[in-house]
Parts: sequence; structure tokens; C-alpha cells
Amino acid sequence: MYMVPLKKYITLLLLFLLLSFYSCREDIIPPNNPIGDVNEPIRLTSNNSYTFILNANNISTTVQDYPGLNAQHSILVITLTDYEQGNVSLKVLEFSKQLIYQKIITDNIDQLVINLDYVSPDIVNIIFTNFTGKLKIEVDMH
Repeated sequence: MYMVPLKKYITLLLLFLLLSFYSCREDIIPPNNPIGDVNEPIRLTSNNSYTFILNANNISTTVQDYPGLNAQHSILVITLTDYEQGNVSLKVLEFSKQLIYQKIITDNIDQLVINLDYVSPDIVNIIFTNFTGKLKIEVDMH
């Protein structure tokens, strides 16, 4: 007598749970995660690496940063995803203002790796012009 309502209840509960889990999205950024903040750069530094991350929406600004690495052998890695518009002008310089590397970015870059041998990447200068996209710049000692 109580079996039919119990079967319906269990079936509805399983259906609800299935739909709940099915509708979850993996790409949702958790609350208070700074990487999800639009137009707010993230700078991560350690003794061996420097990382600059920006999730940008129509930003026009100039950023000059100092990686703080004392390296004569390093790797520069540039990644740009979800590019929509604008451009990024990147310059890497030594303290003497000698240009080490320069690139104007106007499209997605899966992962561009540049070896910086016998130079010290002391200054990173980034100019954003009406830029929308997700940029990541890394300098790692090797």
C-alpha cells in the first residue's frame, strides 16, 4: 500500500538529483577568486618566476611592472585567450632600458615561448588599447 508513493518519491528524488548535477557548470569562478575580476590585474612573483594575468573588457591603460628576477637565462611565455578586440603592446627591457623583446598582440596566442638568454628581464611594459581578452605573461628562470 505504501510502496507506490515510496517508489514515486524515490524516482522524483533521483530525477531531481540527476538534473541538479547535470546543470552544474565547471567554468564558474568561485566567489572571492581575484582571477575572475574584470580589468583587475593579478601579479604573482616568487624567487624564480613572475606572472601577470588580466581578464580584460575594453581596457585602455599602461602597466609598467618589475618582475624582480635576477636572471641571465629565462623564458618568457605569452598566452592570450578569448580575444575579442583591441591590442596589447608588450615590451621587456633591462634596467638600462635596453629593449630585450617587443610584440604587438592582436589575436589569440596558444602559448608563445621566447628564450631570453644573457639578458635580465627587469621591466615589463604593457600597453592595452581598447583590449578585450584574457592575457597571461610569465617569466621563469631556467
